[in-house]
Amino acid sequence: MVMSVTTENRPVETDSSQCDVITAPVEGIILLEGESPQSDVITLSIETVILPQNTPIPQSGGLALKHALPAQVELTRDSFVISSGGVDEEGYGHTYQEAYTDFLTSLRDRYRSLSRREARLSSRDHAILEELRALL
Repeated sequence: MVMSVTTENRPVETDSSQCDVITAPVEGIILLEGESPQSDVITLSIETVILPQNTPIPQSGGLALKHALPAQVELTRDSFVISSGGVDEEGYGHTYQEAYTDFLTSLRDRYRSLSRREARLSSRDHAILEELRALL
């Protein structure tokens, strides 16, 4: 039986006879697992999360999120990926917590790197630096 699953970005049709609903490791995420002949990586779920205002950035000397940050959480068979297009960053981990921490430290590292090279940045990187300054 073919069923339609609506994701955040677009509706997707899937053959439910080849899918299993599995338990979500993060509250609020519903997972459909299915095999894809086009890829070895199977995305089980993509969900939007909101990182709250004042979330501390690890090992940053006191940086924290100045405002809430929407991010995408992608769950594959063996890992989590957290990303945010506005700041063009991703974090990876075998658990949600590992990916969450990696994402926050990636924000810190990108901010520091772009700040050091500010005079030589492309217009795109300069826009990302400004977004990070507003965020951190």
